[in-house]
Amino acid sequence: MHPPRNWFLTHPRSCLLVTLIVFFACLESLGRIRIDTQTKVLLEGDQRNLASYEKAMQILASESVLVVSMGHSNLFSVAGIQAVRRVSDAFSSLPDVADVKSLTHSVKPVRRGFSFKMEPLVSDESDAGLAALREFSLTHPLMKNVLVSADGTHTLLTVTFREAFSVPGQQRRLREDIEKILQPFQAEGLRFTVLSLPLIEDELRGAFKRDVQWMLPLLALLVGSILWLALRSWRVLVAMLLNLGFVSVFIFAGWMVLGFQLNVFSVILFPLLAAIHLTLLLHVYLGTQRAWRSGLKGPDAVATMTLEVRKPCTYSTITALFASLSLAFSEVQQVRDFGWMGVAGLAVIHGLTFGPGISFLRLCLDWIMNAAAGRPAEASRRPMLAEWWLALIQRRRPLVLFLSVGCMGLGALLAGRVRTDLRAVEFLANRSPTRLAVEQLDRVFGGINVVQVEFDSGRAGGVNDPAFLAYLERVQKTAASSPDFSGAYAYPQVLAMMNEIWEGGKPGSFRVPENSVFRALFVAALDAGRYPFLRALSDKDGRVAYLVLRSRDMPVSRYLKAVDSVLQTAKKGKPRGVRVSAQEGIHTILESDRKIVEGQLRSVGSTFAMIFAALAGMWRSVTIPFLSLSANAIPLAVVVALAALFDIPLNSITILVCAVSLGIAADDSVHLLTAWRERRRAGLSPGEALRATVLVVSRPIVFTSCILVSVLLLFSMSSFPPVRHFGLLSSAGLASAVLAVLSYLPAMLSEPAPDRHRARDYHA
Repeated sequence: MHPPRNWFLTHPRSCLLVTLIVFFACLESLGRIRIDTQTKVLLEGDQRNLASYEKAMQILASESVLVVSMGHSNLFSVAGIQAVRRVSDAFSSLPDVADVKSLTHSVKPVRRGFSFKMEPLVSDESDAGLAALREFSLTHPLMKNVLVSADGTHTLLTVTFREAFSVPGQQRRLREDIEKILQPFQAEGLRFTVLSLPLIEDELRGAFKRDVQWMLPLLALLVGSILWLALRSWRVLVAMLLNLGFVSVFIFAGWMVLGFQLNVFSVILFPLLAAIHLTLLLHVYLGTQRAWRSGLKGPDAVATMTLEVRKPCTYSTITALFASLSLAFSEVQQVRDFGWMGVAGLAVIHGLTFGPGISFLRLCLDWIMNAAAGRPAEASRRPMLAEWWLALIQRRRPLVLFLSVGCMGLGALLAGRVRTDLRAVEFLANRSPTRLAVEQLDRVFGGINVVQVEFDSGRAGGVNDPAFLAYLERVQKTAASSPDFSGAYAYPQVLAMMNEIWEGGKPGSFRVPENSVFRALFVAALDAGRYPFLRALSDKDGRVAYLVLRSRDMPVSRYLKAVDSVLQTAKKGKPRGVRVSAQEGIHTILESDRKIVEGQLRSVGSTFAMIFAALAGMWRSVTIPFLSLSANAIPLAVVVALAALFDIPLNSITILVCAVSLGIAADDSVHLLTAWRERRRAGLSPGEALRATVLVVSRPIVFTSCILVSVLLLFSMSSFPPVRHFGLLSSAGLASAVLAVLSYLPAMLSEPAPDRHRARDYHA
């Protein structure tokens, strides 16, 4: 008999007709699917690099900028300068180039009477002129490590384009043009490192496509093999794959309708959801096979299966939903989108599996199951294997419980060693051209990390007040003397540079002018010449000045200590009315780690709490939900231990692991405990109920876990380290989860009979 009011069983044709109409309407949305490979995706979890990126965009006033590092053994020679000029001219010939800045294609202010004139930075190529240029480039505070590296062997060229290069074809063409330009110079022995946002996006897109090209066929082979071993019926396999393809269209359409944008990291959610969908389908079709082999046919077989598996599958979906919900309220945008996309996907999967999926199964049941008759020899081996395992666990119960508790303790012990030192370069493979370029620029040019501290003078034009300038200059010099900073730039240096030019470079002339008329003249000249450092170090109204600190990549604890020392200096002796704000300074950096750590703790804690509350309400028990979650503490401990032992950092991707693992791993414990509880309520003793439960649920638990672990193991071979780490940790967590469910829970349920109060709780 089918369940009451099950419209999907009683009116399967009408249900499928309505669903097909919606399905064809959803197909149109698939054409709008795009994978976002923007560079900013890499920086969401690393506020240090994100701040540096935004500061660079502010100075350059464009996102279409190509940065080229050129290495030459004798840069300040006629041959070296001519090489820089030839390379700069070659880039100037590219279409849509708006500007090229380099040693030979930059200007500097020069005094002409009572005004300033911009002249080429390299105007004298004699030995004396080049020696003076070298001295200026390597020692001047506003030039050192800006255009020329500290050792004088590398120089930077920046090429600004009018075009945005946002289309993949444009980005590929840009890469080809750059390679064509650099090839003859590389043949001469010149060394180049190239960095640009369009090139980074093109690299990410290419790596993603290569991953998909080999992952999808291998994934299909692995999952297909597991399903065949579980079902031994090609017709059932075809039916499941049809369901999977059908539901996938609805998932993508739902994401498009809700306005979600897929990127190279959030796209991992789809194979994860597909694996979860297959686990539900496996429970459905294995349950139908059992009913069919017991002699039930037609709607009776489907109805019996529905009564048997719908409740535990619903409970399992709810646990996964709560895990996604815990991520949906994260402060990190990527994590938040991942959570809401997971919620939408899980709702679609469960609704279609136990809605139209049941109608489809009802209509095609005879065709699907006729080739799936029972195999007596096979059926007899399975109970023997399950009984052997259960007997082994019961004999070794103290050892199983000791190892389980020991695993939890190890995870708790190592939790403090998990690294939260986030670096955007770790989102890229070790041999990634972009990562190598970033690391080379960081090493050669004195660092890529930039942090900004704001000094509000309290009034328009206040940054030119002598007391304010002297105070800010003192703070800047203190910061510049720190070995942790490769550069410290502040507004007084710009005025000091202009004064030096005004006085003809006399010794001691690099100082802030005392005369207010001169200061106003210098500011006007800089504004007229659009000197980029001026707007980077003060606002347009002259009210706020900025101290920009530059450093090499370093552990976040050391970085925070260095920045904090500068802030402490800034708070001492500041003029009345001046406000020092670290909103874009130390707090920005702390925000990165704080979001990651708090997000991890909050997602795990809220997932535990929500799952416990839901299961307690559905089971009307406190003890059984506690058993379920204690079993899932084991895989969490494994995940934490592996992250600590293998130095896998927490970032905006790996923080998903614990919540996702907990939500999915709870599936197996929910199925086992739900089945055990139903048999206890049917009057079986704890031991009989446990034996009957293990005989029925062990097979679907093992095969569904194999599907999930195989999908996640493929992630562990991705080109993107965060995705690789996510796959490694998640697969290890789920593998340990199934082991915990089939060992720890039977060991716990094999306890001596509980007292009356606990017995009532179990029976509730």
